[in-house]
Amino acid sequence: MIETAHVGTAGPACTIEGGCVANGFERRSESITYTYPEAHSLRTSRPFMNYPPEFRRPSLARVAHHEAAHVILLRWIGLDSPKATATATSGLAYMPSLPDVPEQHPDPTGEVAACAAAIFHAGAMGELLHEGIEWTGPLFYPEQVDYQMANRMLMAGFGNHASSGHAWAQRVALHVLQSRWDEVQGIARVLIERGEWTAGFHRT
Repeated sequence: MIETAHVGTAGPACTIEGGCVANGFERRSESITYTYPEAHSLRTSRPFMNYPPEFRRPSLARVAHHEAAHVILLRWIGLDSPKATATATSGLAYMPSLPDVPEQHPDPTGEVAACAAAIFHAGAMGELLHEGIEWTGPLFYPEQVDYQMANRMLMAGFGNHASSGHAWAQRVALHVLQSRWDEVQGIARVLIERGEWTAGFHRT
């Protein structure tokens, strides 16, 4: 299971172009496009940033987008989360049952590990996109389970709390989520309305 996170301070907000969709569900888009990070940037260190202070406050919409983002990153790598839940103060995206893991292939660049770490950073990145806050550097939230799991994925290839690996993973998550934002919002909408989303649920 993947837990939600709620802490920090952050960098500047980007310009937002907003609108509304059916049932009053707000739809936000950004003036910034997050491209898939280039391989050479895997070892580029950047200063850590903390969560925005507003992420400390209860928000069902924010938590719903956090959990929906985890589901979409899992889907991107070929795994289907069976369920997600959200309240104004907490949420969970459930990991799928995994088959026996085959023998691991070498990962000399660390790209595989960083893509795996993106699953856990996805929630925080979903929050940034939902709130329209520009990513200006890797978010540092070590008291949260999501960050701890991402750090565990990255430690062997990058070291403990290596900003380069976390930055790359977060940029992967931002790119994937932005390109599939309609899917994120679809799941978030169900979580807001019902408090729970399950795989195969279709909204009528």
